[in-house]
Amino acid sequence: MTLAQIATRIAASLGALALVGAGVVVIFATAFSVANSDAPSPPPPPQLAADGQRPPDLVGRVESVWGDQMVVATPGGKRTVALDRQTVVRAGESDATRDDLRPGIDVAVFGAPLDIQTFRAALVVILPPR
Repeated sequence: MTLAQIATRIAASLGALALVGAGVVVIFATAFSVANSDAPSPPPPPQLAADGQRPPDLVGRVESVWGDQMVVATPGGKRTVALDRQTVVRAGESDATRDDLRPGIDVAVFGAPLDIQTFRAALVVILPPR
C-alpha cells in the first residue's frame, strides 16, 4: 500500500481530506468531523465558587508527611499528595514551608491527580484550626 493510499484511508475514516506530495501528507479535518469523533471529550473546566474562586481539589487532615509526599484523610478516603519543588505552601495569607506541614493540621490542596490515589499539589493551604 502506498503512502497516498494510507493517507486517503485515514482521512476518509476521519471524514477529512488528504493531500500527498513529495513525501508529505497533510490531512484536513473539519471541526464537525473532529467534534463528532469517538475520542473522549476533554474534562470540563473547574467549577467556580460563588465568589469566583476555584474550590480546592482536596480538603482534609494531614495524617503523615515524609520526603516529597503526605497522606491526607479526606471525606472520600485517604489520598497521597505528591509535593515537588514547585509546590507552594501557604498558611492563610502568609508564606509557609513544607516544614509547616505536619500530622493533625487541616489543609486545602490545589493541583491535579496523578492517578486514582495520588495527587500532585501545586498549592497547599494550611487551614486555621477548628
